[in-house]
Amino acid sequence: MFSQQDLLAANAPVPRYYFALRPTGQVARAVERLAGQMKGRYGLDGRICHADRLHVSLCAVGSGRRHLKGDMDAAIAAGALVVAEAFAVRFDTISVFNGPCVVLRSRQSSPAILALRKSVQRALIKVALPPGQSTICPHMTILRSAERIREISLEEPIQWVVRDFVLAQLGKGRIFDIGHWPLRSKIGGELH
Repeated sequence: MFSQQDLLAANAPVPRYYFALRPTGQVARAVERLAGQMKGRYGLDGRICHADRLHVSLCAVGSGRRHLKGDMDAAIAAGALVVAEAFAVRFDTISVFNGPCVVLRSRQSSPAILALRKSVQRALIKVALPPGQSTICPHMTILRSAERIREISLEEPIQWVVRDFVLAQLGKGRIFDIGHWPLRSKIGGELH
């Protein structure tokens, strides 16, 4: 027989965990301003994704299943297994994606993001956690709006050097970074 506490816990929102890239503070603020400009210029309604919520998803933890006790610790262990080089990322296009999302994306594929995504997926499998679906083109949601807009090329692309990745938890409408791992800097290369 279930107690009232068990029933309440069963109906509580389930936190979601995912690995992601975060833009630098300066880039995040520029993207938030860009979203505001897009909203005004094209008369879009909806919510701007504020600087502290901006991210590029790499891989969800779990494939839609309910999280179990210990999943967060296992995901943190998986993040620690990932070894990758720092890399530059560039978003040069604004488009509509997946219904009500206005996103930044790149016309060029991003082999470095895709390689990091694969490394995270392999690490999750090593710690016996199923990686979530991640066939989505790398993008950053900047605005949630019901209106559709045509694809727009940015005169000044949004770009930064990715030096780390995070494990984020989404729950109760908030996002918390619960793990953080640096990427290796290239020795003798352009990235430091």
